[in-house]
Amino acid sequence: MRKEVLSVFIAILLFSCNYERARDKGYTILEEKNSTSFYISDITIDTAAYEDYLSGIKVTLQISQEVISAENNSLKTFGKDCNGYEINVQLCGMDGKLLPRFFDDFDSLNYTAPLEKTVVTVPENSTSSFFFPYRSINIPQGSHEIIFHIKTFPVITFKDSFENPVSKRLSEKFDISEKVKTKINFPEVHTARLYVKDFFLDTDKFDPSSCDVHIFGPGYPDPMFRIYSKDHLIYSSQYFKNSLSFKGPELTGDIKFTDKDYFTFDILDYDSWGRSDILAEITASPNWLSHDTLKLSSVKFGYLKYLNIAAVIK
Repeated sequence: MRKEVLSVFIAILLFSCNYERARDKGYTILEEKNSTSFYISDITIDTAAYEDYLSGIKVTLQISQEVISAENNSLKTFGKDCNGYEINVQLCGMDGKLLPRFFDDFDSLNYTAPLEKTVVTVPENSTSSFFFPYRSINIPQGSHEIIFHIKTFPVITFKDSFENPVSKRLSEKFDISEKVKTKINFPEVHTARLYVKDFFLDTDKFDPSSCDVHIFGPGYPDPMFRIYSKDHLIYSSQYFKNSLSFKGPELTGDIKFTDKDYFTFDILDYDSWGRSDILAEITASPNWLSHDTLKLSSVKFGYLKYLNIAAVIK
């Protein structure tokens, strides 16, 4: 009985300390549950974060341990093999549901939902960060109250036969659940499509015969272009076989961006057998380009002689 009273007292004390800590950092803890002595001891919400040329929200949290009793002081309560946490963070509206998100053309094939992030860690590495780019969040410009729902699940971590890290949940019941409310001023998210009329490769800057096996053609590259955000493929164009030029026009799918976002534009020599070689690469904003398809921006970089392009703002 004394042990249960002590556990309840410590839990109340931890919640009180966390509530004061949350108030000082500009957010409110709506719910806090934990089944072992591990708890979230600190949360930092950076609404002006910038990672990989994208603006967004960065949530950093620290998991700590409060030893209450010998039998309730570690993850071993979930099994002797338990050696880590799966931490799941969801970006939700005040109704508790995931916020709606924007999709790019390739999302259904290459990208998971960005408004729910998961990492696997061990208690010794208790600090974890989660980044949510504004370009992915479908919410009107302005100030909005949102909820971060943080949950942890016990896992066993190991390596497979190829030495790749693998984790497996030991329970579908969360160990920690915390709901944090805060107010964020969301920027405007623009929509653009890139209009690529054409581009031509500069043979004064590279040897085109190095781009192909001669028995399959004259030894010219197979030019195409791709658009990336971080390591996420947004758009991939058609390619032209054995050519020094790309002849459009070609209009990409929708690209979502804020005024602070930049994207990587690659010109490649397409290779169906292996890795496509990058011939030119630039990181830029759609705002840098002409918005008129009749008055194109003509740019050059890498092995390009010219690229005629515009950003059609919707």
